[in-house]
Amino acid sequence: MCVKHELPFGAVRHFAVPVWISSAGRVFVSDWSEFLVIAEIYRPPGDYDSDELPADPAVIVDVGANIGLAARFFSRRYPGARIIAYEPDPLSHRVAKRNVAHLSQVSLRNAAVAPEAGQLLLHRVAGESWRTSSLVADQPGAETFVADAVTLDSIIQDVGAIDILKIDIEGGEYDVVQASQLLDRVDFIVGELHPVPGRSAEEFFSHLGAFDILEDEVTDGKGTFLACRRRANRSGEHLQRSVEERNGSQP
Repeated sequence: MCVKHELPFGAVRHFAVPVWISSAGRVFVSDWSEFLVIAEIYRPPGDYDSDELPADPAVIVDVGANIGLAARFFSRRYPGARIIAYEPDPLSHRVAKRNVAHLSQVSLRNAAVAPEAGQLLLHRVAGESWRTSSLVADQPGAETFVADAVTLDSIIQDVGAIDILKIDIEGGEYDVVQASQLLDRVDFIVGELHPVPGRSAEEFFSHLGAFDILEDEVTDGKGTFLACRRRANRSGEHLQRSVEERNGSQP
């Protein structure tokens, strides 16, 4: 499920307010876009509620944590998992801290994930915290800030094998995945693609040559997907939907 769209208003709160979600309890939000994040995650079928995901993952990495709602969802679905979440925007990170403060299994880090480590110039759009990105500088009302950045490979080297990698970073997913040399240590990737001039979903999936694409809701470069590193399934047969099949050729 993907419900993102251009919001017709720019309302923004300068403080977090609590809302109640029947399946999650009290969560804090700070602008209107975060209500749509709630819908993406908690309104069935939620973006991260696929039966294709593993039943008992040990390590989950959340790249693009926003206000911590995905990490919170994963913590309820997988109470035994270790969850490491990355959010570069200090404003969103501050709200995320409140949303996961009671969850000892979640480690929240105020950093971006990028192709190279160092400092990354990012932009936020007032009232739309989910659009924080390196690609929206030309949007009306965008504010610029600098975030510390780490690479996906450095995360993998730090935490070890990743059972579920969630990635939703407003177009940055192309370069992050392309730059990684350690994707063979990731079992599942779930996330969202975003339209980027000159890039395509086919290009993105071409970097997942060792993965089967189990779910693909991408249209015109935008939408959710789920990929699994190719290996024999429980019946001893290989998963059928491969990147090559998506591109119209045989594996």
